[in-house]
Amino acid sequence: MSALLSDTWSTAAVAGRIAGHFDGAPSTGALDAFESRLLASADWITNHLECFRANFGAEPGELDVKALGELALTYAWIHRLRGRLGPISVPIDAGLDRWRAFLAQECEKAMFAELPRKRPAQGCFLLFAYLCLRSTGYRWSYHEETLRRMHLRGYPHASEALPYRELDRQYMFWMSGWLEREPPWHRLYRRTCVGRTRAPLYLDYVSAYSVTHTIFYLTDFGHRRPAFAEKESVRVRDVVEYLLIHYWRLGNWDLVGELLINLECLEATDSCIYAECSTAFQAVWLSDGAVVGDAAGQSAPPHAHSLSGGAAQFKCYYHTTLVGALYCAVVLSRARS
Repeated sequence: MSALLSDTWSTAAVAGRIAGHFDGAPSTGALDAFESRLLASADWITNHLECFRANFGAEPGELDVKALGELALTYAWIHRLRGRLGPISVPIDAGLDRWRAFLAQECEKAMFAELPRKRPAQGCFLLFAYLCLRSTGYRWSYHEETLRRMHLRGYPHASEALPYRELDRQYMFWMSGWLEREPPWHRLYRRTCVGRTRAPLYLDYVSAYSVTHTIFYLTDFGHRRPAFAEKESVRVRDVVEYLLIHYWRLGNWDLVGELLINLECLEATDSCIYAECSTAFQAVWLSDGAVVGDAAGQSAPPHAHSLSGGAAQFKCYYHTTLVGALYCAVVLSRARS
């Protein structure tokens, strides 16, 4: 495996070496391992909840609530899957209850609540955490009034956005229950990077995240299959697998995790590409449940992922740990559905 990860291998060479198919159904032992990893990562997240707080500076904006929003999205998606996680559902539910209480407390803080009214053009992203909570039944009257005011003033549509960000916005408002009519998924998809590209070789790092998020939203995180024609479905799978091999070689485990989730959402897990990359991704879990974000993180000192590592170390691990927890939850829910 270390040879496959070497930069001396081209993406095409790696693809040729691991091409093929396998059954794709995880064994009982594999499911047990996914359960253990999900529990460990959920515990790590719970132990680091304080680090997810919105941290408003002199010029407050979207980045100040980024980690909080990502936690909220992870909460919302795992919340939907919790009934299909098998014997670990009870401890996972206990952790989710703590996440929910923390998220609600943050959403109801004055600074968090007032900012979207002052900056309605950024309102969708500033309210991202609230919209995620709203999708699980939570409501707070102040934010409900903010959403109503934004709508009356033409937001968020009055703000221009990249195609995949427009898909992002419409998905979040629809998932939260604010939009009653389902967005035009296919039309939104055709404008995105993955909807247009014919040469994944030229997709950069930012475009790769555009691809992963587009597929998350189109599939409602695995809750529905996109209405692709067979030829288009094959093309999208090829793009995802190409990117998966490329970022596996680079040791970008954050993108590897998101791309693996994409293949789960597309029900395209029957290749050796998926199997090998999944094995590699699972190997970067740390003993306390944190997941390494990139190759540099694998050489970090043993304490770097712990509570004593500080804010800088938290930033290195938190997002990939959220991705890892989601990946485990999706695998377990699909295996038991």
